Amino acid sequence: MRFPLLRSRALWFGGPTLLFLLWAWVDSTRNRSWLQKGSPWGSFAFEHWNSAIEIGRAPVGSPSAFADKMGRGPFPTKEPPPLVWWPAVEAKRDFYGRPYIRVPHWLLVLAYIVTWSAVIRFRRRHWMKAQRQAGPAQLTTS
Repeated sequence: MRFPLLRSRALWFGGPTLLFLLWAWVDSTRNRSWLQKGSPWGSFAFEHWNSAIEIGRAPVGSPSAFADKMGRGPFPTKEPPPLVWWPAVEAKRDFYGRPYIRVPHWLLVLAYIVTWSAVIRFRRRHWMKAQRQAGPAQLTTS
C-alpha cells in the first residue's frame, strides 16, 4: 500500500505556509512594511521590503533607539529601488551604527521547503514502518 500523501496533515498544514511565504516575497517587491518596538532589553525593528526581511536592534538608552510604530506603505525613496529577486544575506550596521541582519526571502523559502519535505519524508517512513508491523491484511471471502 502506498503512503496516502493527500491525506497527510503535514502536506495540508505546510502548503498554506509555503503559499504565505511566496506571497510575502512578491509583496516585498511592491511594498514596504515595518514594525518598530522599544522594550526594556533595547529597541527592535523589523522591516519587510526589497525581497528580504531586515531585523535591527538599538541598545537600551541609545539616542538612536526606535520609536514604537508600525506601518505599511511605499518605498522610502521617490522611486522604488531596482527589483532584486535574489539578494544576499547581510549582517551590517546602518547609518546610525545600529546592527541589523538582512535575510532574503529566497533563503526562508528554501529552508522551509527542505524542512517541510523532511517532515513529510519522516511521516512516510513512520507510516511504512507501522504498515510493516501490522502485517499483511487478512482477506475474507464471503
